[in-house]
Amino acid sequence: MIDEIKSIQDVWRKMPGEHHASVFLEDLIWVGGRHCLLCGSLLSTKLAGETARAGLYQCSEIECLGQFTVTTKTPLHATKLDLRIWIFAMFLVLTSSKSISSVVMARFLGINRRPRGRWGTPSGS
Repeated sequence: MIDEIKSIQDVWRKMPGEHHASVFLEDLIWVGGRHCLLCGSLLSTKLAGETARAGLYQCSEIECLGQFTVTTKTPLHATKLDLRIWIFAMFLVLTSSKSISSVVMARFLGINRRPRGRWGTPSGS
């Protein structure tokens, strides 16, 4: 599917919902099959039900039993942004002939850049 993305419109067409973006990332990251991002085991179960969020898996190894998603241990972990926005941002970075500033990217994405303080904490903290 990644070969089919040639434009920003293709991102939205191929991923009409955040679930589609999650499946896209799973196919991209877990090429050899889903594995626990905590212990590396290839044995896991998809959690379902009202309390389980979409794309949540649990390791089947007795020693681990950790829960994970495709974004666990990545910069996307615990993001509040729709995964499609992140994929769109990656597309912009990868297709830019030069670099793209965070200000321009935030404007393209329609999001607010949160200013950071001197040590990486939000300013005013």
